Parts: sequence; C-alpha cells; structure tokens
Amino acid sequence: MTHSSPATRVALVGFGGSARSIHTPLIRSVDGLELVAAVVRSPHSAARAKDAGIPSLDSVEAMREHGVDLAVVATPDGTHREYVEAALDAGADVVVEKPLAATAAEAERLASLAAKTGRQVIPFHNRRWDGDFLTVRSLRHQGRVGEPFRFESRLTRWAPTARAWWRDTPRPGQVDGKLGDIGSHLVDQALALFGPVDEVYAEVRSVRGADTANDDGFLALQHRGGVVTHLHLSAVSAARLPRFVLQGRRAAFTVHGDDPQMEALNAGRSPRDAGWGRRDVDTHGILSGDGADERIPTAPGDWAAFYRGVVALRHGDAAAPVAVEDAVAGLVVLEAAQRSAEERSVIRIAPDEKH
Repeated sequence: MTHSSPATRVALVGFGGSARSIHTPLIRSVDGLELVAAVVRSPHSAARAKDAGIPSLDSVEAMREHGVDLAVVATPDGTHREYVEAALDAGADVVVEKPLAATAAEAERLASLAAKTGRQVIPFHNRRWDGDFLTVRSLRHQGRVGEPFRFESRLTRWAPTARAWWRDTPRPGQVDGKLGDIGSHLVDQALALFGPVDEVYAEVRSVRGADTANDDGFLALQHRGGVVTHLHLSAVSAARLPRFVLQGRRAAFTVHGDDPQMEALNAGRSPRDAGWGRRDVDTHGILSGDGADERIPTAPGDWAAFYRGVVALRHGDAAAPVAVEDAVAGLVVLEAAQRSAEERSVIRIAPDEKH
C-alpha cells in the first residue's frame, strides 16, 4: 500500500461485546483502515457507539451513501446471512465473525454470492494469530517434532451458570452453543495445520441443563493426511489442562495457558502497545524428546495481522487472510460433529464435500 492510497472506510454491523472489545481496537490499530460508522438497532447500542467516538447508522443499506468499503458483521450467529447479503448488496466487502453462517450450505451460498458480486467475504478466524498457535505451526513446519501423528487442542472456560442471552440459548437447525463458538476456532486451527478431514466422532452436550445450548464437547478428527486431532471445548471446565499437545515421531510439544490478547483488549490496551501479545517466560511451552526438555519461546500473538491482511487484499497485494472456503470446510466438520453426537456414530465426510 502506498502512502497516497485512500483508507478503507469500515462500518461495524452490530455493536455488542465482540465489536466493542475486539474489532474496534484492532481496526483502529491498523494503518489503512478508518472506522467511520456502526450499524445499530437500539438506542443503547447507539449510545455506546457514540461513547466510543463512532457515528451510528440505522441500516446496512445506509452504508452505501456513507461510502463504506468494508462491513464487519459482528451480530448474533443466526443473523449473519441476512447482514452479509445486505452488505454485499450495498457494495462492501465483508468481514464476518465466526461461525460464518448457520450451516455449511448457507456459507456456500454466501461465498457464491460474493463471487457473483465481485466482492470479498472474509471469515474472522483471529485465533490463527494466537501466539501459541503460531508457535505450534512453526514447530510443525520446521520438523521439530518429526512426522506428527496426534494433535490435542483445548479451549475451555469455567462459567458454571448459564446466562440469559442468545449464545446460551439452543438454536435448532444450526451449529450453535459452544460447538459453534469455541468449536469454530478449534476446527479452523486443526484444518489449517493438517488439512482435510475424512471422519468425525463427537460427544456434544449441555451440562448446565436441557434448556441451555451445548456447553461441553469432544471432537476426534481423522485427517486425510493421517494425523488424528482431539479437540476439547467447554464452558464448564475448571481443570487446567494443556492448551496444545503436538506429538510426532521425533518429539512432542506441550503448552499451557491461553493467548493473552483477549485479556489485554478487555483491559483497554491496544495492539500498538509495546510488548503486545507476549507471554511470560514461565508459560512458554516444552519440547520433549530423547534429550533434555527444551523450553520454546512463544511467538507474540498478533490478531491485528488479520486486518493488515484485509488491507493487503483490498490493495491487491495478497490473498484473503482467511479464505471463505476454509470457513465452509470448518462448518462441514462442525455439522458432522453435531450429527455424530446425535447419532452416537462416526460420520464420514465425502471427498467432494467442501474442503
């Protein structure tokens, strides 16, 4: 991007927690992006946007007359399709919170619509830029563990009481609950590391009650390349288990804890701050093998890299930071997991399904 290139004018669609705490500070930290509006429906959200210095619009359609180039859809999961379609119709490229859509078929339709309109739909899979995931990816590509054969990945929380909000409410007919929320990240990371999946086995349930969306789950993925991935997701886990375990024929890598970027954003820090995304030395992972254990420095986390990638895409300098086809593939796996849990069976994904 040259210094004379005009900034990409960005509008948030929705101004809930994700838009306020994640997207706003990330967008404002990236050169070449200008946050110009928030599309909101309630006076409460409009007041919050005003407090953040963001003018509000009452419809996605109004973005066109405000010259919006990029819409960021950060609304409840089941509403993504309608807002993405409206944003594309308004002539904007679109970043979409995960999961991209309620179903894989719906996601495929959005991808097709974007192609027909000549616009971009970019899934917001920011956890590809977690520091610990960047470290695992680097070790894998460097061959430090040898040929990998098993990968364990966990994203768990301790929230034993369900809240009266949309994310904890069952939504039949779509990938919902923690499977759609945390599971979207876990599956995307696994596919990014090891590629397409042939078989899925899953246990997904609600520990907090039948009237609450699923809050605890386990997925076993058989990747086409031979690696087996075990994914654990939960809102009701008080245990401190490893975040990642990557096992290979030469060594294994284990890391605990979680990426610090969400906590930093909630504390009002900016990705421009010194030391952003860095973890304490005593939380760095361990590479174990035949010799002495080796502590591996965790790469700095960098969620803002997603939006830098969006700027590069819009200026024709790079492909999308996350391909829309990757989000479709992830939803295929998540739907297979949902079906596996319902049927208590292993679900095979046909090679011709979207991967």
